[in-house]
Amino acid sequence: MGHGLSGARSRRRISGLVVLIATTLLAVGHLSTIGLLDASAANSSSFVTRSGNELILDGKQFRFSGANMPWLGVDQDISDASGQPSNPTRFRIDNGLRSAAAMNATVVRAHTLGISTGCSNCLEPKLGVFNDKAFESIDYAIETAARYNIRFIIPLTDMWSYPAGGKHNFTEWNGYPSLPGKTARDADQRLIEHNFYTDPKVIASFKQYISYLLNHVDPRTGVALKDNPTVLAWETGNEIWDAPPSWTENIASHIKTTVGARQLVADGIGASGTASSGARVANMGAALRNPSVDMISAHFYTDIAEGRDSDYFRVASQFVAADAAAAKAANKVYFIGEYDWTGNSGASDMSQLKALLSTVASDRNVSGDLYWTLFPYKEDGSPEVYGERYWMLNPAKADDSRMVAANRALSAHAAAMNNGVSPALPPPSVPATPVPPAVTAPSAPPPPPSTPTPTTPKPPLATPGVLATGTHNDSSLAYSDGWETATGSSKHNNDDHYSQTAEATARATFDGRQLIAYGATAPHHGIVGVKIDEGAETLVDLYSAQRKDNVPFFTSATLANGKHTIEIRTTGLRNPRSLGTVIAVDRLDVLGSTALPSGTVSAGSHDDSSLTYSGGWQTADGDAKYQGGDHYSSEPDATTRVVFVGNRITLYGALAPHHGNVGVSIDGGPETTISQYAASRRDAVAFFTSGELTTGTHTAEIRVTGTKAIPSSGIVVALDRIDVAGG
Repeated sequence: MGHGLSGARSRRRISGLVVLIATTLLAVGHLSTIGLLDASAANSSSFVTRSGNELILDGKQFRFSGANMPWLGVDQDISDASGQPSNPTRFRIDNGLRSAAAMNATVVRAHTLGISTGCSNCLEPKLGVFNDKAFESIDYAIETAARYNIRFIIPLTDMWSYPAGGKHNFTEWNGYPSLPGKTARDADQRLIEHNFYTDPKVIASFKQYISYLLNHVDPRTGVALKDNPTVLAWETGNEIWDAPPSWTENIASHIKTTVGARQLVADGIGASGTASSGARVANMGAALRNPSVDMISAHFYTDIAEGRDSDYFRVASQFVAADAAAAKAANKVYFIGEYDWTGNSGASDMSQLKALLSTVASDRNVSGDLYWTLFPYKEDGSPEVYGERYWMLNPAKADDSRMVAANRALSAHAAAMNNGVSPALPPPSVPATPVPPAVTAPSAPPPPPSTPTPTTPKPPLATPGVLATGTHNDSSLAYSDGWETATGSSKHNNDDHYSQTAEATARATFDGRQLIAYGATAPHHGIVGVKIDEGAETLVDLYSAQRKDNVPFFTSATLANGKHTIEIRTTGLRNPRSLGTVIAVDRLDVLGSTALPSGTVSAGSHDDSSLTYSGGWQTADGDAKYQGGDHYSSEPDATTRVVFVGNRITLYGALAPHHGNVGVSIDGGPETTISQYAASRRDAVAFFTSGELTTGTHTAEIRVTGTKAIPSSGIVVALDRIDVAGG
């Protein structure tokens, strides 16, 4: 069926199941969220392969259940300022894929990761003109799915003329104008578009598009789409039921042989139609005989029951059994590419849907099923509006008992397809799904949102260093109404600021190249919004099962040298596990206003503006030290940060009987731990050298770990000098 705008088709073709929620967490009229994405979660590096009519992953049969999410690359239900389909925000991509993972989905069919032609925000707006900006949402969706171990089936074009593109674009671009007001549902327009399959020039332009898409390399991962195991299969199209077998074989060969894609190929016919029409059987038979195709699919909507909606689920179950048997005989993988979860009728407990799902789960010749269709919640907590009856959300609308029941059924079914396993969700670490505060016993609901008026920002923080947020005394900080202070020995300078007033803000202007914000996580803490210089806001979840103070929750990118502004906002949103929406801010660390160039700099004093110390560092003198002095600390988690320009950095310090382990990280990457213990003291010793870095601006952090080698009598860390090369 496919993706489309509300009311854009004459048939009722958009179905699908969204991912859902534990409804016990719901309160009427409110959202819930699921586990948060862990940036350190392992990505699956194994390809799904085929053995006969089975999918194989890591040596075992792989079966799946999931959703159609047609908006992940181009969102035609949300237009930009010019009225064109937009590219979805990272927030909406995160929200949708987190929802899928929460419902145990392991595969998502994502139309516009592959269908992206003919609109200004599409990958190919005009013939031979490619818009690489479109890859930003494509790459991000694939990266995010990988962290949830979700794989994609990606169609490459569409039978239908939707705003995100279809085969009509390629025929129009090559001299076959479409008839006004006509679509491929009309016989005369369909005849024009048949040139998509037969005209060598049109076929060549489609192959050019496929090659450009599949050869794209994600700049963050360095992996080409054709080599990415997160893609399970490339589907030759969406519901292109009139495609000749010779065309399908030609395109499949181009994908596998010419481009060299390592994934499977799914036939895009999407067999549909009624049992009596004959077209369904003919379509399925052609796909089964095609030697270049690994997977075939069927799409089920109430039209298969020939007007008897109440028979839909029963007829669908019969088709599933027959299709799967035919696929097995032909050694093809069979899956349900789309289906209507509503049936347009039936009991509120969704017993008929459950019967269909039971048929699917019990037949191991069915590799998977994908319901239509899952949409996300937006940044403001409202659902993305979708006009057809198949529209589903996570969470289900609390006042729609059929939707809630369907969510439960689909979630249980997905676990059954995963051999009964409901995968654990990643722990909180990055922007969470927005959740307005809900009434959660035994805590009282938070106070009504207010819109405070922030005070005017005060003079900038002129030099790098640590900016305490625990009192109103620092002239660089400006708080709106709704903030209070709290004391505690584990907080920086023994106090911090907190607020649960929605839209309360704290602002600071600083002079530096990077900023790190620290605060507290706790069982009653919510989601904080942070932005730099009026850029895009980052949402961070400050919930944790146990309270932790003085935790870094936000690190800016490396900034241009000069003055910048940070705004920290209380969103009024929370993780459903949290008891409240409190935000706590403890301190801001501002890194040097100048970047350290190539050469050697002393770490023996505060004089160099490239160095930023926090947490109990002191200086010591000595002739053996570089320029007669160094810095040392025995306070766990005390840090020194340096911004430098070059391609290599070497750190020097002292080894001694009472010295401990030092941690060093570059650009926020993994920390390397080095022992500074020695049986006798030695100064000015090189204890860390980075690997070869890209030439440019980098940040190094040196941390007192609070640990030591067994022979050491202490945990002191000493930093003497820093050598930078290649600037």
